[in-house]
Amino acid sequence: MSYSCFDNLPVYSENVCEVNRLTGISAVAVIDNDYTFLDYTDAAEWTAAIAAGDVAIIKEIKANYPEAEEVTITNPRRGTPDILTKFNHTLSVMDANVDSSNDSFYETLNTIGKYKLAWFYYEEDEIRVVEQPVRCIAKPAKADENDVQQYVVTFGWQSAPNEFPVLYNAPVGIFE
Repeated sequence: MSYSCFDNLPVYSENVCEVNRLTGISAVAVIDNDYTFLDYTDAAEWTAAIAAGDVAIIKEIKANYPEAEEVTITNPRRGTPDILTKFNHTLSVMDANVDSSNDSFYETLNTIGKYKLAWFYYEEDEIRVVEQPVRCIAKPAKADENDVQQYVVTFGWQSAPNEFPVLYNAPVGIFE
C-alpha cells in the first residue's frame, strides 16, 4: 500500500530556452454564468456569444492580476504544515472608456450575482478563463486633476487550490 500522494503528479515542463511569458492585459470578457463554451479558442463561437448578449468584451483597458491570496487552516497532524483550502483572486481594471453608456454597464455589472471571466494577454495572444463565479466592484469614474477619468474595477473570485484560471490561445479577432 502506497501512502504517497505523488502517484498521479503530472510531468513538469521546464523552460530550458528562457523564453519567458510576458504579461500585459488589454481586454476582459464578462461571460454569462449560464453560457457554456464548447471551445474557448473558436472565434465563431465567441462572435455568436457576443451577438446573443452572453459575452461582453471590455477593450482598451489596463489590468493587473496580482498574486492570489492563499487561505489555510491549521493541520491537525503534529509537525505538518497548514492545509491550503482555497485561493482568493482579484483582477484590477483601469478603464478610461468613460461615458454614460459605460456608467450603466458597470452599474448593472455590480448588481449581477455571478458570471465567468476571461482576460487577454496581448503580448502572448492568449487568454485566461475563470470558470468559478466572479463578482464585480466597479466604482464611478474618478476625477483627479492629475489624471484622466477612469473606472476602477475589481473582479473577485475564490477557487480550490487545484483550479487555476485556464490558459488558452486567444480566438482570432475577438480581443484585439
